[in-house]
Amino acid sequence: IKLLEKSIQLYDIDDSLKLSKGYYLTFFYNLKGITYYLLNRERECLDMWLKTEKIAKRQNDSLMIKRVRNNIAIIYSTTGREKEALKIFKEDRLNAIKNKDTASIITANINISTLDENLDSNIILLNQAKNLCKRTKIESGLTNIYTNLFSAYIDTSSIKYNLAEAKKNLDSLFYYAKKNSRTASISSYYEGLSIYYFLNKQYK
Repeated sequence: IKLLEKSIQLYDIDDSLKLSKGYYLTFFYNLKGITYYLLNRERECLDMWLKTEKIAKRQNDSLMIKRVRNNIAIIYSTTGREKEALKIFKEDRLNAIKNKDTASIITANINISTLDENLDSNIILLNQAKNLCKRTKIESGLTNIYTNLFSAYIDTSSIKYNLAEAKKNLDSLFYYAKKNSRTASISSYYEGLSIYYFLNKQYK
C-alpha cells in the first residue's frame, strides 16, 4: 500500500503523464483495490474499484470497465450482495454476446451459474460454456465448468440429483485439472470424490 501511495505521488508531480492521466489513475486504483482484496479489506477494496469504474467510464476504457465490473461483482458476491453481483454478470453476458466475445461469454456463464438459483438454467449455461471452450480450444475454464456441473448433479435436495452425471463431470474435472496442472482443482476433485463415494455407499 505504501509503495502504491508513493507511486501516485510521483505521478501527480510528473507533467509527462498528464495526457495519460485516466489510464494511470485506473491502473493505480484497480491495483490498490486488488491489494485491499488480498488483505481481506473488502470495504476499501470496493471503494477503489468503484473509483476505477467511474474513471474508466469517463475515459471510455472498455477493457478496464469490463475488468473492474467483474472485480466489483466478485466483491458483491462475497459480501452478501449476491443479487447485485448476479445483475452485473448477466449484463456482462449480454454485452459479450453482442460483441461476439467468446471468452467473456464463457466467463459470464460460469459466474452466473455460481450465484443463480435456477438449476435448469445453470446447467444450460454451463453446457454452453463447455461447448464454447472445446470449440475454441479455451481450456482454462473447463475445470470451473465441470466443478459447477458436478455440484449441480450431486445436490441430493435437487430434482437434478444424478450420481452418474456427477461422476462423469467429476472425472472430466480431474482430466483437465491434471492436464493443465490446476492444483486447486485437483484438490476439489478428491473432495468431490469423497462425497460421491459416500452417497454411492462406497465406504471402503
